[in-house]
Amino acid sequence: GVLTLLVAAVLTLTACAGGARADFAQQFRGDPAIEEFELTTGDNMPFTDGVRATVALREDLSDDEATALLSKFSAFVRDHSDEPVQITVREGTITIPVFGTESVTLQAREAAFAIATEFGVDSIALSATTDSERISGVSVEVSSDLHTAFSAARSAPERLLPLTAPAGPHITVKNADSTVHISGVPGRWLDDAEVSWTLVSAAVPISGVRAGADEVRFTLADEADAAEAQALIARAESAFQTPITFASPLVLLGLNGTGDEARLMLSELDDDTRSLILSVWSNDARAEFSVATADDVAGVEAALATLPASSRGALEVTVVVSRR
Repeated sequence: GVLTLLVAAVLTLTACAGGARADFAQQFRGDPAIEEFELTTGDNMPFTDGVRATVALREDLSDDEATALLSKFSAFVRDHSDEPVQITVREGTITIPVFGTESVTLQAREAAFAIATEFGVDSIALSATTDSERISGVSVEVSSDLHTAFSAARSAPERLLPLTAPAGPHITVKNADSTVHISGVPGRWLDDAEVSWTLVSAAVPISGVRAGADEVRFTLADEADAAEAQALIARAESAFQTPITFASPLVLLGLNGTGDEARLMLSELDDDTRSLILSVWSNDARAEFSVATADDVAGVEAALATLPASSRGALEVTVVVSRR
């Protein structure tokens, strides 16, 4: 009757709550090499099979102790091959996935530490697809200059070649405040980004970069350098296949925006009006001029309204009080 159904339900839930998740907790809880770990089910739903384990190793482990624990994790993955098992291990500055093949896990660890040491990165995290023993992503955080960022973006995938798919891994190199953000599967865009950075940075200061397959956008330290930077790209002997654009503290760019029309409008304003403008954001369809006070809005709007239509082109122009 009802009691039988209740007992059956409890037994079913108990069985479902076991499996890889329970086995992991039983096998590794209290392991002296582990600082802490967090477990969720394979698809983040209760009473389902599998496990996702995020494990932090103790910082004072010897190399032999760390590799011995990774070998145990690989064995655990093999022993639970009939369930979705994902184990991610954080060891110092590196984070790596665990594979069922022990040698692949240890190669990933060795490569991650080699990259971290060579470039002095703050952290490096490798990720993998769940259906193959391949590294699919590399995320690196740097605190040093753009030269290091580009070197890491270029070299990290090469260091991982034996472990990645033929197309290469998705690489992300960034810094803490995201003024540097290089992201994508390495290709011509990365060549264009590095060559253009070398060219322009030799002439004017660059404070940031966002680079990907669709666009390479540099942030200049000073808007006054924008014309020179654009001219350098236009005169370059090698043709760039990826659009190269320039933002600055004054001219902020939306996705695929060049800022050309916004800059033209700025150049045609008088000095007093320009001094009221804190920044202008543009994606080449819209331009939003930011000012400090509501009183400044009316003055800038009036000045912009006097500009010839050829200056603003098809831009939708607004003036707002800065939210910063």
